[in-house]
Amino acid sequence: MRKKPLKMHDDTVIVFYCPDCRGRVEIPEADFLEGEVLECYLCAAEILVMQRVPARIKLFREEDDF
Repeated sequence: MRKKPLKMHDDTVIVFYCPDCRGRVEIPEADFLEGEVLECYLCAAEILVMQRVPARIKLFREEDDF
């Protein structure tokens, strides 16, 4: 019997567009967690993940409660 190779990591990425600069952002699916604050690598805007499925994001503000 032939064994399948173990998958060491998940290569799935989430793609979205920054709500501030509209740049394309790709992050590993494992980092796309509800309540997580991500940073756009193009404009440094902070982006709040509001919901994972279906994906909902918005610009993060200090007064945002999550």
